[in-house]
Parts: sequence; structure tokens; C-alpha cells
Amino acid sequence: MDDIVNRKILKDRCFLNMMNRRNGGHYPPGLLILASLVISVIIGICVLNFYYFHEVEQSLFQQTHRDLKQKNDKALNYIETMIQTKFEWLELFAFYCDLPNGSGNEQWWQQVQDYEKEDSRFGVADTSGTLYYGNRETQDISSRDYYKKALDGEKNISGLLKESFKGQDSIILTVPIIRDGVVKGAACLELSSDKLKQYLSDTDLSRYGANMIFQKRWRDSDFLYGM
Repeated sequence: MDDIVNRKILKDRCFLNMMNRRNGGHYPPGLLILASLVISVIIGICVLNFYYFHEVEQSLFQQTHRDLKQKNDKALNYIETMIQTKFEWLELFAFYCDLPNGSGNEQWWQQVQDYEKEDSRFGVADTSGTLYYGNRETQDISSRDYYKKALDGEKNISGLLKESFKGQDSIILTVPIIRDGVVKGAACLELSSDKLKQYLSDTDLSRYGANMIFQKRWRDSDFLYGM
């Protein structure tokens, strides 16, 4: 009987000791160390994941930037080459063409007519600023900046001309016609927005999104065309 009572007392003491440890927050040192290690590992994993994500994000951003720059440089080179080819043709024409005099008998009329198209046209301007097109239409461009630059002996590309070509926006490439060191007129090639769209759609970037052309200015850039 005494033995049974002693066992009951021992169990009660063990139960009370366990409850005291829980209620008082006293845990074995080994358990605390293990918990600290687990928490440290979890925090370390979170930090490593954040660092890895940041590094991957930066790497993807830099790679995308390099790829886009490479594509952009290639497209820009394509557009610049096209413009340069047009300028070389205009300069060749300006070198040998008859001077415009308004008679309608100049030898370049047939050539001008051949370039009268739906999306581009060619014209020759005299010193008064009258521009002659292949369809025998004329236009006064004496106040236009691109014509004034040509009179100063400078080949140039105009800014975007609103609804200048059959209701479409356009740009004009202009080179001076020079004889004996004196400007005697200008040769002009006008490209409509549809023509620009065609050139842009031929670039590699056309598969990835919208292509846009900007004209650089001293303070900012003017949007020319996009598709």
C-alpha cells in the first residue's frame, strides 16, 4: 500500500515540475539552441533567396538592355543607310541636271515623273522657291526651313510635315543644286508616312513591338514617326 502511495506522489511531482517549466518559460538549454539554429537557417534561406532573386533580376535586365540596344543599333544603321543612299542619289541628280527655269522643257522632267508614286515623290526647286513635281504641280517652299538650308548649301532632312503629302504626314530630303560655287536650286525627295512605315517594318525590331523615329534637337527630341 505504501509503495502505491509513493508512486502516486512521484507522478504528481513530475507533473507539477513539467507544468512549472511550461508556465515559467524554462526550457532545456539544448532545446533553445536547436530552436535558434532552426530560426537562423530559415532567416539565412530567406536572405539568400532575396539576394538570388535580385541578382537574377539584374542579370535579366542587363541582358535585355544589351539585346534591345543591339537590335536598335542594327535598325538605326538600316535607316541611316537607306537615307544616305537617297542622299547620294539626290546629289548625283543635282550634279548633272538642268537648272530649273519654269519652262517645262528641262531634261529631267521625265525622270521626275517616274518618281511620282503613291508614297513618295521627287521635285526640283528653283531659286525663287518654286518646287516642280512630276505631275506638273508646283508648290511654294520659299519659307520652308529645309529649302532655306539648301540655299545655304546644306543637305538636310526636314522635320515632320503635317498632311503635306496627299493628306499624309511626310519628311523631305533636300540637297542644293550648285553651279560654279553658287546655289541655283534644290532637289527634293518627299517620303510619306506610309513609306516610312514600310522602311520601319523591314527592320528586325518590327517583330518585337512599336518602332519610332525621333529627330534630335538641342533641348529635346521631336517624335517623327512610329508604327
